[in-house]
Amino acid sequence: MKLSTAWLNDWLSRTMSDDEIVQALERAGLEIEQYMSSKPIDRNVVVGLVKKVVQHPGADRLRLVEVEVGGKSLGIVCGAPNVAEGQKVAVAQVGTTLPTGDKIGPAKLRGETSEGMICSERELGLGESHEGIMVLSGDIEVGTPLCDVYPADGFIDLKTPANRSDTLSIVGLAREVAAMTATPLRELPDSILPKAKASELTNGVHHCARYLLARIALTADFPSPAHIQARLKVAGMRSISGLVDVTNYCMLEIGQPLHAFDGSKVKLPIEVRMARDKEKLTTLDGVVRKLTADDLVIADATGPIALAGVMGGAATEVDAKTTEILLEAASFDAATIRKMAQRHGLRSEASARMERDLPTALVPVALNRTLELFKEAGSNASLIELSDTLSKAAATPHRIELRLEQLNRILGFDLAAQAATEALNRLELGATVDAATSLITVSAVPWWRTDIRLPEDLIEEVV
Repeated sequence: MKLSTAWLNDWLSRTMSDDEIVQALERAGLEIEQYMSSKPIDRNVVVGLVKKVVQHPGADRLRLVEVEVGGKSLGIVCGAPNVAEGQKVAVAQVGTTLPTGDKIGPAKLRGETSEGMICSERELGLGESHEGIMVLSGDIEVGTPLCDVYPADGFIDLKTPANRSDTLSIVGLAREVAAMTATPLRELPDSILPKAKASELTNGVHHCARYLLARIALTADFPSPAHIQARLKVAGMRSISGLVDVTNYCMLEIGQPLHAFDGSKVKLPIEVRMARDKEKLTTLDGVVRKLTADDLVIADATGPIALAGVMGGAATEVDAKTTEILLEAASFDAATIRKMAQRHGLRSEASARMERDLPTALVPVALNRTLELFKEAGSNASLIELSDTLSKAAATPHRIELRLEQLNRILGFDLAAQAATEALNRLELGATVDAATSLITVSAVPWWRTDIRLPEDLIEEVV
């Protein structure tokens, strides 16, 4: 998983240095594959608005661009093929020193004066793209220094254990850092469903421990906040729209995949079922999928509209006109999702999490966080109604007992029972010890630790 250290710091009660974060993650047993830090962007690089684009009279591949940068206009010669009127772009004014060390001065290109440069991602150290200029979100004010939008940040790429679904989230990783550094974690969004009209939006849910569908009204085509776009980019995901970016951001942050159907394109009720013989589905990537009886699908009255937990269908895709969505959050059967993703060659960010057996308690947390993010993005989102189907087979908190003698035998040295319980409690395991017998008891394993089942698992956490 790839993440920004600034994003992880959002969930810690104190701001930590990148070194502290990296060391804490490694001590927690997580393998760091790569760490990088970005260089600060010169304050002379500002957000500009492209007012006019005309062909260079002396060069086929160059254009003369008029750019407003806050109180003044600049004339810039640009060779990027994607520059267009109305774009907001990153403008390096005369006097700028780029992260590469190059300095920007006035220049003449084929007889035309250029008062700066319109930059690509690579030139600013914000990515590898160099095919064209970097196009910014439309909601960023013209003249804003780009370093205020993209502050210097650290980037971590790490491997996550197959049995730890919680570590495929910013919050889960922040929880590990908090435990290793005795730093409190910021409070999670509420795990109780928000108040809304309960409706029968579904008609049958199979191979799914929990299936929630929420009808939400919102503003069409609201802009994606700049910090969300920047953090998605670090995680290897491209910005698509305000609506899609918020759901992707929440998935990376909380660990719960979400899917938004355009409410006007769905013929209710929804059913979660196995596909029928000869059914087909065109997924969001434009590929027509021939379904089998081993495929778990989301279907409406017209037939399959999504491959459950893997990818949505093109027919119900949200777009710039969407003003009502059906937001899906679910905990599908992990083995079914894993086999289906392999069969279709479609291992997505969603399926990578679904196949790790997500806890059902994560569903309402993700819904509440998504509603918060919608509000912060200025979408005017309002929850109209929801349907929540919880399977009887859903996991319940369980109790584990650990004898101090067993712990110390495996450790190879004597550890006091109090020290062991303190270690477990920093991971929010709620351990207690019987003073007479030195029996350590975790009465209810937290819902996010689906990997902890045995006394040996507690020993590993103490280590």
